[in-house]
Amino acid sequence: MALRRPKFVFDTQVISRICDGSIPPAQWNEVRQYMSKHGRYVISAFTLYELIVGIAGGDDVHFRDNQARLRVLCDPPKRKYLPPALDFMRSYVGLRISALQGRRLRRRKKRAA
Repeated sequence: MALRRPKFVFDTQVISRICDGSIPPAQWNEVRQYMSKHGRYVISAFTLYELIVGIAGGDDVHFRDNQARLRVLCDPPKRKYLPPALDFMRSYVGLRISALQGRRLRRRKKRAA
């Protein structure tokens, strides 16, 4: 059986530290090279969403900084996007979303009674 390449996922804090210089550009380049040789870089939908919300909810003074974080997130080549959790469950695990929602609604009704 072939082994899968490891996946590297960074959260918003890592991206912010790259942008503010806490993680030096030379070190980030080393990480990018390591990822391209030894694994796969993937972007979580949640991290992407957080950065987009930062742009949408930010002010004009911070627009360029917020925009730069999105560029850093999407910069490494051959990136893949992880599906949102419910889409992953539906397609890979085989769970039906309506079944999950039905269970949750039944629990709420029981608690309310």
